[in-house]
Amino acid sequence: MKRILWQIIALAAIAGLLYAVYASFSGGTPPPEVKTVAIDSGPVRSYIRATATVSNPGSDVRVGATVDGGVEEVLVQAGSTVRKDQPLARLNSEEAMRQLAIDELAVTKIDTSIAQQQRAIEVLRKDYAVGAESMEKLTQAQESLAMDQVQRRQALASMALTRLRIARSVVRAPIDGTITEANIRPGQVVRLGEPLFTLANLGQQQILARVEQGDAQDIKIGTPARVSLENAPEQAVDEKVLRIEPAIRKEGNAAFLPVWISLTHSALAVRPNQQLDVRLLVGERTVERRLPLEALTSSSRSASAWIIRSGRLHAQPVTLGMIGDGYAEVLSGLQPGQQVVLPGGQTFKEGAPVRVGTAAAASKKP
Repeated sequence: MKRILWQIIALAAIAGLLYAVYASFSGGTPPPEVKTVAIDSGPVRSYIRATATVSNPGSDVRVGATVDGGVEEVLVQAGSTVRKDQPLARLNSEEAMRQLAIDELAVTKIDTSIAQQQRAIEVLRKDYAVGAESMEKLTQAQESLAMDQVQRRQALASMALTRLRIARSVVRAPIDGTITEANIRPGQVVRLGEPLFTLANLGQQQILARVEQGDAQDIKIGTPARVSLENAPEQAVDEKVLRIEPAIRKEGNAAFLPVWISLTHSALAVRPNQQLDVRLLVGERTVERRLPLEALTSSSRSASAWIIRSGRLHAQPVTLGMIGDGYAEVLSGLQPGQQVVLPGGQTFKEGAPVRVGTAAAASKKP
């Protein structure tokens, strides 16, 4: 009996000790820390998001060979951006260069002959004037000079054609553009007119945005568009809607409204068919009270936000006006400058104790 009594006493002591430890810990643990943000004034912007690609509303430009020949060097590749008259490829021009040397030599010989005949004619004229030479001999010399001058014009024309062949052995870009296809390789034999490159016209490149049917009514010509590289929203430029196609397009099972957007900035360094992200500004208003969307427990018109009263959480009902991408307008329930809690992924309960950490900076979202 004594042993049983001692066991009961020991168990009671252990239970009391455990309770004391629990009480000390539960009472001494500080409440969780939360971040808050103040209700402020500013713009509320509403955007429609759409996927887009860099497209060319006109036809592509095909560049072909202007002479027959073997490809000696290819200077660009698919994806290269080129300027008008920039060399794209060189064809073998050795035969033309040899012919040019022959033509230049022929012109030089004729020029020497003409110079000699002109000096001889001057002498004949003086001799004829004093009766030392006949008119017939002078006439023959002048006719011979005229024939050499005709031959010189023919030699110059031949030389010009040879130089043109040499110039055409260099395939050049007819416009500013981006190479989308390059069907050419060194050693390949090409024929006159054979297409070698396809260029997308840089001057005609635009952005084709695929807008959902339900959003079509909110978009107009001139609507501002914020364009960024896919997965790189920080690299964004401002463009605008140029035109809206009247008919819905279908691609597979998807239907969309084609909206064409300007592409005037070179900062994006885009290429044809590159994927882009587009945000079309369809609403904007400066409001006296707004709060970040991440502070709301719901995005409906009647929502609530967490505030702190006497160190405890309280769900404050709010009435919202315009709801944008980063902010919502507050019509009632909160006052300017009032602090609201940013949940930050935490699960809150009504009346739970909390402590305020450093106030969060205002949201950077548009």
